[in-house]
Amino acid sequence: MRSIPKDLEPNKIFTVERGLYVRKTKAGVIRWGISYEFEGRVIREIVGVSKTQAREALASRHADIARGKFSLKQREKPRKIPTFEEFSRTYIEEYAKVNKRSWKTDQGHINMALPVLGKKRLDHISQFDIVRYRNQRLQNGASNSTANRDVQLIRIMYVMAIKWKVVLENPARGIKKLEERERSYVLSRDEEDRLISEASPHMKKIILFALNTGMRLGEILSLKWEDVDLEHGYATVRKEVAKGKRSRSVPLNSQAERSMGRPQMGNVFTYENKPIGTIKTSFRATCRRAKIDNLRFHDLRHTFGTRAVLSGVDLATLQEIMGHRDINTTRKYLHPSQTDMRAAVKSMERKYYDFEGVTEV
Repeated sequence: MRSIPKDLEPNKIFTVERGLYVRKTKAGVIRWGISYEFEGRVIREIVGVSKTQAREALASRHADIARGKFSLKQREKPRKIPTFEEFSRTYIEEYAKVNKRSWKTDQGHINMALPVLGKKRLDHISQFDIVRYRNQRLQNGASNSTANRDVQLIRIMYVMAIKWKVVLENPARGIKKLEERERSYVLSRDEEDRLISEASPHMKKIILFALNTGMRLGEILSLKWEDVDLEHGYATVRKEVAKGKRSRSVPLNSQAERSMGRPQMGNVFTYENKPIGTIKTSFRATCRRAKIDNLRFHDLRHTFGTRAVLSGVDLATLQEIMGHRDINTTRKYLHPSQTDMRAAVKSMERKYYDFEGVTEV
């Protein structure tokens, strides 16, 4: 259950747990509400001033629905179609925060769309409006992939709006995706040395661990000592942390183990003995000092994958280590250089022949 923030703004909904929310009145009174589904619609009710009242009311509604005794009021007022901004709050609170660890990313995409689409009613937004918004994003410097994510989120929001009987149509359906240029960056050994030498102590550990395990940043920052088995040399990525919600075991080499330090309690990687929430500023500063432009932390994962295959790791094994559902995803991480490919072919040479006489020399 989430704690109610002391600075909760009046009339703003705050989801405490699934099905329960609070709203502060202008007078500063906290009112408890419930939300539940009936016949494909999400229904909200303010039911009291205590959590106990709300839980009892929610249990009562669920029981009535299960027994077939629940019905909406016959003279229900016509439903007001919300604006994009109004519905975005419902989407974040009722769906994204409940189902997605990346809900803050969704909120970021929504914030970019609000100046253009925020005041429009959901049923007044056309496919043209969405395409025009996407084009504005491109003109302002967004990449094709970012613009595609913008449209994808709007499409998902409308999927939920249709499911909840808010609107009938999805204007984002049928918008063709822009071609995305596959971006990859594999660190050279020299760049790796510069990056590590310029990193602060806590960043150095995280970078070395990423280069030697291929784990995602979120997986690394969420890793706890209880997930580490040093005796057998494995770290477990828990399903609630892993992309796709599927747990996996990641083997640890000696460098990965040394980068973790001594076993303690809580998170493996900390700063001043506290869990690390983000490394965005620190990583950018490290790259700037190392004179490496446009490097993303995720490129360390690309680097691991590429080096693994060049070391002889087969794709099926690498797929399991990196946690890919589709082996084609694994292939996309592999970007050997021309020098690496030439060396690989060179290593296959076994015998030399005099081709005129076809005799071995």
